[in-house]
Amino acid sequence: MRTTDPFAYREPAKMRRRAMSMLVAAATFIAEGAFAAPATASSSFTFDASPEPVKKGAYVTLSGRGVADAEIDFYFKADGKSTWVYQNYTRTASDGRYSRRQAQNNSGTWKAVEWYGEDAQGPSRTDHVQVRGVQLPGVVTHYGGYYATVKPSSFDPSTTTPWWFTGVRWTRLTATAGAAVGTMHVNDCEPDCADGKYRTERVTLTFRRVRSHHGAPVFTEFRVDNDPYWTPLTPNN
Repeated sequence: MRTTDPFAYREPAKMRRRAMSMLVAAATFIAEGAFAAPATASSSFTFDASPEPVKKGAYVTLSGRGVADAEIDFYFKADGKSTWVYQNYTRTASDGRYSRRQAQNNSGTWKAVEWYGEDAQGPSRTDHVQVRGVQLPGVVTHYGGYYATVKPSSFDPSTTTPWWFTGVRWTRLTATAGAAVGTMHVNDCEPDCADGKYRTERVTLTFRRVRSHHGAPVFTEFRVDNDPYWTPLTPNN
């Protein structure tokens, strides 16, 4: 569910639960003494958002290192705003490293916060990233996918339609439309799709109807050759 900020998402329910657990934990700390964070939790926590600058709608990589198996929450504050807005999270690997990509549409500051459980907040770090230029639209290459790829060489538009496309070569790409040629693989479904045979055919592809998908511009419709029917590419996630 989006906030009034077109770039950000509302903080999930787990964050509200965490806030409540922190209040309970605070009362416990007063009664029983302060919580001792892991010995390895210190200024060794690192964070970087790159590239800098980034095009509007393109992905930044949020990465760094902390303690092993910790949750890292990411927040964003657009320039001129006073509120940090929760974006997403990831977990650190066994060596403490973490990484996640997020689309960025406004210049602003990213913040990574390390957690050692539901009620134990660790250190945080920030990094400012400027937006310059505009990212061209991409395609979510697998049905229900999160990320988009600009000029993908293959894509699978559905889990129910027995077809996909490979060897895609883009001949035109603008902020509102795209064109390519590629190889279509399609099941003839004879006598039924389970027992059918796949055939391949070289086709032209046209893309249109750009929308935002988790902050990134994506095409949501395409058609094969001059077919009057436009096939939805609307992402499911």
